[in-house]
Formats: sequence, structure tokens, C-alpha cells
Amino acid sequence: MEGTTLEPGTLVEHRYLIRRFIAAGGVAQVYAATHRITGREVALKMPRTDGGRDPLVHERLLREGHAVARAKHPGVVEIVDAGEYNGAPYLVFELLEGRTLGGLLAARSRLGWEEVAFIDQKVADVVAHCHQRGVVHRDLKPDNIFVLPTATFSIKLFDFGIAQLAPTAEGGSKAKLTQVGSIVGTPEYMAPEALQMDADQDQRVDIYSLGVILFELLTGSVPFEGRYADVLIRLSTQPLPSLAKLRPDAPPNLVAAIERCLARDKAGRFATMSDVSLALASMVLPLPAAPVGGGVSRADAAGGDPSGTKRTQADTPAAFKAAPVAGKRRFARAPYTTPAQLTLPNGELIAGQVEEISEGGVQFIAPRGLASGEKGDFRFAEPLTGKVLRTGAISRWTKAARAGRHATGFEFEGVSEESRASIRKYVELMGGS
Repeated sequence: MEGTTLEPGTLVEHRYLIRRFIAAGGVAQVYAATHRITGREVALKMPRTDGGRDPLVHERLLREGHAVARAKHPGVVEIVDAGEYNGAPYLVFELLEGRTLGGLLAARSRLGWEEVAFIDQKVADVVAHCHQRGVVHRDLKPDNIFVLPTATFSIKLFDFGIAQLAPTAEGGSKAKLTQVGSIVGTPEYMAPEALQMDADQDQRVDIYSLGVILFELLTGSVPFEGRYADVLIRLSTQPLPSLAKLRPDAPPNLVAAIERCLARDKAGRFATMSDVSLALASMVLPLPAAPVGGGVSRADAAGGDPSGTKRTQADTPAAFKAAPVAGKRRFARAPYTTPAQLTLPNGELIAGQVEEISEGGVQFIAPRGLASGEKGDFRFAEPLTGKVLRTGAISRWTKAARAGRHATGFEFEGVSEESRASIRKYVELMGGS
């Protein structure tokens, strides 16, 4: 795909065979790869090469590895290896196949308050553990949270690229991953003190970010939207939008908890993330513990679920199911995240991301949607082979979400039987329904 630097088949340090490109951020790229000896499928993260070899980028990547290793937890993406390739460091994580909360919001617009309390109480638990280990994430947002149907934890927190570590006896002040005086993070989710670059930021920046996520899951919008300066001005001059008016069905104690997380003065927020978890736990209904999300990890698909129970779509809370399609579903589908390009008949190119797949079609997250009946040509990597699949497709439904994000359900047209069989095998492996 456009913007990648390693082609499928590239061998990294004689150990990792690149299968496909997954994503690119501001300073790093992520690939799906296979370990040559063990056959384990992993996610390999390395610095972008188009910006040159920036030692600060390399240092940040290495320290992200330190942060994830220190925060080890079932709800944190697992780091399994690290190394150096062509003079640049790389990190190796477990490969997650699933849906981000961001993709889920694009398909659902907003969630029921019971599911919001349920999933965010689990997020709060994981982040509380990170804080206890001296790791402040600093970039909590829906796109950095995978929703997974595991038996013990239903989410996986990832992307610790701008995390901050508490000083240790070994590392001293060098354990900090970012320097005071620099703005880092996504402005809509940043606490006021982070936007203002205050010197005494602490774990309460994550509490504010979680409050924004709670607000967004309930309403489909964030309290203050825009770029850094826009958010800072609006946050400083405008009152917090009334959550009680936007979601009158939400219980007052949930509204009060979110508003406390979003206090402008950090002294007015919960003191710790554990306190947030306790507040949310009191509102969580007895929903099924195993399948909360729309994705699984490869370990689960291979039989790694310690519960030994079979996951079914009927067990999944309604808000975490796939977006509806007209009529009875013809093909089982499974979560699958990969970049994709859609070319329209007029030549317009739409870049986006696949988040679900079946042998009959995909769910596509992109800056704009296509009305039912519109057609285009897709290009993306197949799940198992990494081969670039080129196929026609027709839109069957579309939904608009915040920040110009749309979810569209496409049905394949003219896809080869070989590709159908490969996708069908992947869906079966992932326990699709």
C-alpha cells in the first residue's frame, strides 16, 4: 500500500517475514509478520524511513518498549521481542485482529450507557494498573483501544508512543518519555494542563482522557473538537456540554462520574484511576464476561481462551455487534484491520481501513461514505496470504460519525474464488459468525 517501505516477503533480521502493511503513524510503521522458526504471527513496529534516521524517534520507540514491558498486563498489548534492522530499532508485539473503539463508534455512532460503563470500567482497570507500575499513557483515545472477546479482559490498550515513565533508581529522570514544554497527544482528548504544557502533569491527564472517551461513547461527539488552539480556547471559554441533555437516559451517577473526570482543574477530578474504576463498577450490569468485542487475538483463535467456552454472536452485548445489513447475513464475518483504497468510477481515490471482512464483503471506515448502490474498486491485503486483493464492490449501507469518519458496508463484485476461499478460511480461524 502507499506509504509503506517494506514489501511483503522482506526478511527482517533473518527472523521476521513481512506479510502485509498494517498502519503508519507520524513516526512509525506497523507490519504483520511471521517468525520464521516458530511460525508465530506478530506485529512489527519500526520508525518510518521517509523522514530520515532521527535519533529522537529511535529513542522514543525504544522507550515505548520499556513502557509496555513495565505495564505488563492482560489488558495491555504484549511485547514479545525487539531488535535492530538497517540501523533502526524495531519492536515486536502480539498481533491483534479486532476492532478499535474508534471503528466501533464509526459504525454505531454511540453506545448504550450500560455498555459504556462496562467497557470503560475495564479500561479504567487496565490504566489503573499502568499507573501503579509508573506508566502514564498520555494518549488514551478510542483509536488506541482494541475491543476483544477474551475470557478475562475485553480490551487491549496499545500505542504507548508518548507514554511517560516515573523515574526509577536505575533510570532516574531519563525514564521520562517526553520532555516538559512539548505538546504531545490528540487535542480533543488532552487535559487542560497538557494543552497548556504545565510542568506538573501527572496520572490525572489519563483520567481526563477517559472522561472524554466516556462522553464520546455516549454521545458520538467530544466535548470540545478542533486543533490544539481551538480546543484550548473552547475549553477555557465555553461550559462543558450538558451530558444529561444529550443522553437523558444515562443515570445521574454516571453523568456525575464523567463530569468529575472532565473537571478543568485536576484537583476536582478523581484522585486515581482506581477510584474511577470503582465508580463505574457500581453501575455495571451483569453482562456476559467473555465476548464483549468484535475481535479476537491470534492466541484466542488458536485455542488460547482459558475459559474453554465457545463464543457466539448471541452472547455479545448488542452495541458491540456488527452494523446491520439488509436481510439475512449470507456469510460469516470476522474482525480484520488493514488499510484499503477504494477507487470510484470517476477516478476519485478514497483511502481508509477495513475493520471487518467476510467472503462476501467488508466494512470500510473512511473519511466519506458511499450511498447504497454506489460502486468502486477495492485494493487491500488479504488476511492470510498478504496478497493485494483487487475487486469491485457495491455499497449496501453507510453511516456517518464524528470528525468526518464514515462506516460503509460493501459487497464484493467479481472477487475470485481463490480469494473467497482464503478469506473464508481466515473467518473460520477467527471464529467468525
